[in-house]
Amino acid sequence: MVTEIVSNDAARDRIRKFQVYFENGAAWYWLVTQSLEIEEYHWVPQGYVRTASVAAGEVFRPQVFPGLEINLQELLGVSEEASAENVETPN
Repeated sequence: MVTEIVSNDAARDRIRKFQVYFENGAAWYWLVTQSLEIEEYHWVPQGYVRTASVAAGEVFRPQVFPGLEINLQELLGVSEEASAENVETPN
């Protein structure tokens, strides 16, 4: 499983790295944006299939870990306004 925090070079993260992970057989791939959106992908022989897209503040229920629930905004103590712009570290 790979969890990728999307950098300022989204093309590198979403295209080039995506291909490298696929070629190396990473079964699960999560993309997390700076605004705390999450995309989950699962590897199948034809390529990755997106299995979830979660907006900031919503609960992410990853298929790879049944029963787990993650709300990154709540977990990091980030306000809705901050996650809409960029993640700020809580004081």
